[in-house]
Amino acid sequence: MDLRLDDGTTITRLRRPPQGMRHLVLFGVEESSRREVAVKIELLPGALEIERRALEWLDANGGPAPRLLAAGAVAGGSDADAGIEPGALCLVTERLVGEPPRSPAAWERLGR
Repeated sequence: MDLRLDDGTTITRLRRPPQGMRHLVLFGVEESSRREVAVKIELLPGALEIERRALEWLDANGGPAPRLLAAGAVAGGSDADAGIEPGALCLVTERLVGEPPRSPAAWERLGR
């Protein structure tokens, strides 16, 4: 399954993460750079706009967040059978590999 944004960004080899999320979240490879990325697609119109602005601000100010690589509307020809609707806002970020917190100390680090 491939995903294409209206700016030409293409993500291939999409797969779902091991845990559930509020938005449709997939992992894949950005076609032109071949780097691993995380893709978040809004399921409710307008749901990701605040997150997009926050990620842009964090990136501009050196904040501790995955870097926003692309943001745009899902282009036609993407896989609607997978719940990907053309026109939905899509955020593409760096994929930072990690693991779920398993100890009290790991849970305490979240949000810092």
